[in-house]
Amino acid sequence: MVGTRKAAIPDPQDGRTDGEVDRGSPQGGLVRLRKDRGSMSKIAQPGDAREESDFEGLPEELLVERTDEFRNLLLSERGKLLQNAQRTLTQDMTIDTDDLADEMDHATSDYNQALAFRLRGRERHLIHKIDAALERLEEGEYWWCDDCGAWIGFGRLRARPVTTVCIQCKENRERRERSYAR
Repeated sequence: MVGTRKAAIPDPQDGRTDGEVDRGSPQGGLVRLRKDRGSMSKIAQPGDAREESDFEGLPEELLVERTDEFRNLLLSERGKLLQNAQRTLTQDMTIDTDDLADEMDHATSDYNQALAFRLRGRERHLIHKIDAALERLEEGEYWWCDDCGAWIGFGRLRARPVTTVCIQCKENRERRERSYAR
């Protein structure tokens, strides 16, 4: 029965009706998911979407909860990037000349090392952005657009935790950039 859809008639044994799906969990048991008719989208929570600059904000307890969520998200991402940097220093910087039999092997190794360093450079830039985002979070400015002062929205911040602008301002910037590129 794993992965099958129940019939529209309620099952007398478990009481489920059309719209409830069994899925196998990684532990081998069944997990019951609810599919609402028409979509699988979740219900929007306060603060998820962009709000105008006159938006008052959220209740204090929800804001504290979200602050902790985003702090943990940013710190987790920062930790992963620092682990990558440490791995690069310990593993990717060393080239064993015994493994490089010919010039092609040496060129490939040099290319791979240069690529790893370029990626770490981009990650270093991202770490600086994460640090700035953590600072804005502590100051209470994390939630607000730098350009227009609107509430950015949790959805956008989850997608791009280091952003400083709302989706409308970002789209406007991209439109201007495209017009300059022509």
